[in-house]
Amino acid sequence: MKRFSCIFFCLLTLFLVSCQRFEKPSQREGLDKDSHSYSFVSFPESRMKQVAMNIEGVEDVRIEYNQNKIMMYVLPATDIHPSKYREMANLVYKKVNRVTPVNPFHVVIVPPEKWMETPY
Repeated sequence: MKRFSCIFFCLLTLFLVSCQRFEKPSQREGLDKDSHSYSFVSFPESRMKQVAMNIEGVEDVRIEYNQNKIMMYVLPATDIHPSKYREMANLVYKKVNRVTPVNPFHVVIVPPEKWMETPY
């Protein structure tokens, strides 16, 4: 009888604890929800910005983490032709990626006329 009650108690505990594991992340509660949330992501924002600002033709940089990826918005100088934006984005990505190879990010070149619409 003792063995049966011990096994029953262990199975009941296992069942109660594992029920949350199969729920949607938005419906989880307590520590189970916290251990699966990736809301805090650390990345060297100031270092990334500093390296990007040292590239010729870059006027300003904004960095945003939108729960999915790190976005780097780059404002090119006014004398840079829009046909060179892709080339500039590749250069910014290569130089910043050398400094912070662990952090994946995306580079978006924002034309000066749309700069005020970017997240800050």
